Amino acid sequence: MKKTSIKIIICIITAAAVFISTARITDRFNDRQAGAYRQFEGFYAQPEGSVDVLFVGSSRVHTNIDPAALWEDYGISSYCLGLNSQTINTTYYALKEAFKYQDPKVVVVEASQIPESFERMSGFPSLYGMRYGMNYINAVLEECDPEWIVAALLKFPLYHTGYRETDKEVYIGDEYLSYPRSRASGYKGAVEYNFCEPFDPYTDEYVEEGFLFDDETDGYFDRIVKLCEENSAALIFTLTPAVHRIRQIGVYDYMQRHPEVTFLNTSDHYEEIGMDTAADYIDEGHLNVYGSMKVGRFFGRYLHDNYDLADHRGDAKYVSWDENLTFHYRKLENDELKTVNGFGTYYEHFPKEDYVVIVSLLGDYDREYIGQTDALKHVLCNEAVYKLGGTWVTDGSEIIYGAFGYEDEERKAVNTEDGSAETLIKLGYSADEAGPDSKRVSNEWHADIGNRTFEIRDDEEGLPCILIDNKDYSVYKDYGKTKVRNGIEAVVYDKLSEQVVDAVCFDADNGWAATRNVEDN
Repeated sequence: MKKTSIKIIICIITAAAVFISTARITDRFNDRQAGAYRQFEGFYAQPEGSVDVLFVGSSRVHTNIDPAALWEDYGISSYCLGLNSQTINTTYYALKEAFKYQDPKVVVVEASQIPESFERMSGFPSLYGMRYGMNYINAVLEECDPEWIVAALLKFPLYHTGYRETDKEVYIGDEYLSYPRSRASGYKGAVEYNFCEPFDPYTDEYVEEGFLFDDETDGYFDRIVKLCEENSAALIFTLTPAVHRIRQIGVYDYMQRHPEVTFLNTSDHYEEIGMDTAADYIDEGHLNVYGSMKVGRFFGRYLHDNYDLADHRGDAKYVSWDENLTFHYRKLENDELKTVNGFGTYYEHFPKEDYVVIVSLLGDYDREYIGQTDALKHVLCNEAVYKLGGTWVTDGSEIIYGAFGYEDEERKAVNTEDGSAETLIKLGYSADEAGPDSKRVSNEWHADIGNRTFEIRDDEEGLPCILIDNKDYSVYKDYGKTKVRNGIEAVVYDKLSEQVVDAVCFDADNGWAATRNVEDN
């Protein structure tokens, strides 16, 4: 009997240890996820007690409201804890978790998901990024169907299923959170898309659908109201702009039955906001960065005029909001760089400080082309070296690597170093001096810059391969089969966001047309 009891105790301890270990492992696994799962990661990185306004709700929060606008105009410190497909029940648990770490003075709930069919698992994945604790465990036990409870508690089976069944970039890409992990506090929850899907102008037509408003909906609505009261936070329900107001009429009617709660319907303010259906949307319910900044400025005005919120600009505790604003405009500049398709104007957008730029002059690059010479002189600041041709790397305004000109067995390139392991300049002789056995000065260079490893080496044909963390950013044409042989190649890396901004080659054999290799950045 005693042995049996000991075995039972050992089994319980072992099971607990496995659960705790798995929880820790999956928390680390979750740290590597992208998309809405990183909304929690950014939230947890915010300085304690710094978020004055918290926006919660579905993806319409993180695409339709940009905290950068509230900060720029009024110094309001806000965060968008917008989670994909977040329904009213999961909004409650997200808020409960948020109050554990922050003391927002105003909570704004985006209400478009309130009438969503109340299926227990429909919105639960939006909570996967929540830290393990009683809030998460209670959410699992209350909201998951019995067959999903173990998987939800362990998280990993759900991630594994999602990884197999969902586009991998949603889970492991970097397109949503363009912040290095070391600067996670600068992320304020906004997802900034820089493209648009034009739509016809708004109409006043509403479409009613059979959305469910039942006792459970009312129950969670009341729990959210009570939770905000207990935490002394003002509560606003809102609807952000949408092209087709399918859900909005139902939400509007629902909110009319709750006059005790502030309801801000942006459809009553479209003209004031300046919404443009031809320029501000990426789909019928989500905005691009230009639309989200408009809505952010609208909320900034409304909150500034109606609530006692401090202007934190200049306060050292809130410097991460300054950083967020810097990232915002930097991303717009980086996105603009990728739209430039002629090197004669590309150099005008060429960044200097806090960027690493790699340029290769490929093959017969010295063909007559308006603006080409001036552009390269601007980048290299040395016309003589431009005439030699080759590959070079600049970190800010300093050249840290270069392989220029030609060499042969008798006349090797001259190495010039400044004493640092990262700086190497190899100078050969010009094409005019090249003999039949001459070859381009070979590339063989690598360096660690920040958290990335850069490498340049030649392929079998002597063409440079540009690698960052072992990924080849060299530009190929013909659907990746052929490397551009004649032209100007440039790879631009942003040290602030730790991302490749552009990888482009201006092809001399194709009228200097731009070909890019940036699909995974």
